[in-house]
Amino acid sequence: MPFYERQPYISPLHQIVAEVLRGEILIPRFQRPGTEWEPPQRGDLLDSLYRGFPIGTILLWSTTIQINTKDVVGGFRIRKASSRDGQRLLLDGHQRLSTLIQILGPGLVQDLQLANMVSVADDTDMANQTELWVFELNLTKSDTPTKSRDRFVLLKPGQSPTPTQLPLSHALNRTALNRWVREQGKNLTEPQVTEVDALRDRLREYNIPVAVLAVDSLEDATESFKRINSSGVPMTDFNMVAALAYRAGFDPQELFEQHRSELLEPIGWQDIPDMDLLRVCAALAQQHPAKMDVDKLAQQLAEHDGLIPRAFQAMAAAAELVEDLCGMTGPEVLPYSWQLITLAVCLGSDGEGRSDTKAREAIRRWLWLTTYGEVFAGVNSAIYDRSLKALRDMIKGDSWQAMERDFTTRVRPVLKFDFRAARSKAVALAMARHEDGGNPFGTAHEALAVGAEAIGVLQPSGRRSDWWNRVILTAGSVNSYRTALKNRAAGISQPAEDKLLAKIGVECERQGTIADLLTARREAIEAEERQFVMDVGFKWADAG
Repeated sequence: MPFYERQPYISPLHQIVAEVLRGEILIPRFQRPGTEWEPPQRGDLLDSLYRGFPIGTILLWSTTIQINTKDVVGGFRIRKASSRDGQRLLLDGHQRLSTLIQILGPGLVQDLQLANMVSVADDTDMANQTELWVFELNLTKSDTPTKSRDRFVLLKPGQSPTPTQLPLSHALNRTALNRWVREQGKNLTEPQVTEVDALRDRLREYNIPVAVLAVDSLEDATESFKRINSSGVPMTDFNMVAALAYRAGFDPQELFEQHRSELLEPIGWQDIPDMDLLRVCAALAQQHPAKMDVDKLAQQLAEHDGLIPRAFQAMAAAAELVEDLCGMTGPEVLPYSWQLITLAVCLGSDGEGRSDTKAREAIRRWLWLTTYGEVFAGVNSAIYDRSLKALRDMIKGDSWQAMERDFTTRVRPVLKFDFRAARSKAVALAMARHEDGGNPFGTAHEALAVGAEAIGVLQPSGRRSDWWNRVILTAGSVNSYRTALKNRAAGISQPAEDKLLAKIGVECERQGTIADLLTARREAIEAEERQFVMDVGFKWADAG
């Protein structure tokens, strides 16, 4: 059973950070990434150190079990220190230590003369490695003293510190601090120079409580980890399942990364969220994907090592169908993530191919029914059950009536374009169908894979929320469209410009102001979408 190796002890901050950098304290791979704190939380941590506020106990796990650990922490590549006594692994405090290593580590690396320490960019562990934090020495001259929290400043990308902004990357290195003070020269007052030394001492000698836990097994360690992390910054279900399922030789996070690279990246769907894939795992393990039992799923993943590859294969098959049948070329343009989850569960559970024409048409229609019917707008377990049944029924040649109660039966035009909304994604796909002549593999559909970044504004002075004032950027910049509109309105457009405008819905015979031309575009594409919606099986409700 778990017990404390010894009574909790106090350690200076610089010593704990140094132990991580030297590989004497390691971060187990079942820990979540050290990037989940937002900048305000990192700033609060720095201010707490400065003011002497407690930041909580660091909990370590002492074990002789060989556990895979993270190679990168806080932007530095960590090498394991050799020890006959086993490993000391971090169970609680990852967010705090990765933040401190990121911000204060560079100075300590120099101070400790860790010549082999390598600073790296690693998206999986320290997406914010390039952040530059400074301490403002120039107090605001006003009746109200500057709050200490306001003195810890995160500079904008590309912004350089002012002469009175001390880069915190120097804070734990006295040599670097002295050099920085000399370089500033007369820009600093004597009190400010004194404060530089005081800041270093406050940060370096800040005391942190450390407790070392010894447990009999990996299962006990991960259970302790789960209970510790039930408070504070909540872990996602994926992080928790990955931690609980971790075993020697079985690392769920590593398997997710491997299968994502092998199965999803080649087809352009590598950005499917981990949680969506985990829901498919749950469904294939006979759990409900909308109400997973985290502990049970972790056990199932550990016991059935084929479950994760099965889920990835089903998700890849579903993604290819969604793209082939509807021109939805990636997660960004998919109206509802639950569409992909439900289709993957259907494909993975039933174990049948979906190559025949009737089945593919049934899946295509189900995707558009759930899109325009807004079936997954307020998804819950019952809605998922009914939509899955309707999908299976339709594949068999039956009706979609199982999910009829979840429909919005009358489809209205989009009056306010916001690409985050499913209905706006549907109208973007309608624009792509027009531009690509109904070909789901066309350039406009492909461009939408990146999401909102693929949508430009035709008339800067017009309303950005009008979808007919937006265009899919398939080649070149939006300026070519703007110039073509301007020239058409002036009656001097060239044949190439007329062809470009016709492609986005402004026919050659249309004349008038830019506003008139955009209105004509709206009418043309909206008429096509109306017919498309009616063919799927809905009624069209005109605006107003």
